[in-house]
Amino acid sequence: RKDGGGWMLGRTGARRTALGRRIGEHNPSAKLRDHEVDLVLALHDEGLSLAKIADKMDVTKSCIGHIVSGRRRL
Repeated sequence: RKDGGGWMLGRTGARRTALGRRIGEHNPSAKLRDHEVDLVLALHDEGLSLAKIADKMDVTKSCIGHIVSGRRRL
């Protein structure tokens, strides 16, 4: 079934893509929880560099770059 945003929902309420893949913190390989992704975006909006955000969140700079560019987790 679909939620109001057009995402499919699984039995646990986890958002899923059209192919059934789990999205966000419900994905077993997720590095950050949803609230941490929101924090990453806020820190980037405030002007922090990708490297500094990556250090704070204990992930790679490329992980932060993917989040900020919209390729992941949006």
